[in-house]
Amino acid sequence: MLLDSMNDVYAASVMTSNVRTVSPSSTVAEAARIMDENKINSVVVTDSSENMVGILTSSDVVGVLADNESDSSTTVKAQMTENVIGVDPSSNLEDAIQVLVDHGVHHVPVVDENRNVWGMISTTDITAYAGEFVFK
Repeated sequence: MLLDSMNDVYAASVMTSNVRTVSPSSTVAEAARIMDENKINSVVVTDSSENMVGILTSSDVVGVLADNESDSSTTVKAQMTENVIGVDPSSNLEDAIQVLVDHGVHHVPVVDENRNVWGMISTTDITAYAGEFVFK
């Protein structure tokens, strides 16, 4: 039932829409503060037109700290993942899950054809959706 229903569910209906963004020139420390304050594990990096140019995750921040690469001026651009694969809001949930699995990531941005950010689908969102069926 759950697997069959994933083709009938749009990415936009499962995504978290309250996505936090930062600019490439923001510091990693600023981005980490945003993640901490909002209890989230990633921020989308956008250009001046609000188009997605990358993503910075809590794992990226931990990597910076572990490698002692950071100082107060380390920019998001220097640490972000570029060429992020996103899904269209009208994509089905199965497509979003396939991106997560194929790329070994925990977050997939939901973006339109101009790379404007609509939301984010995380493994947590997928788990919550699946839980609706498992615990009925």
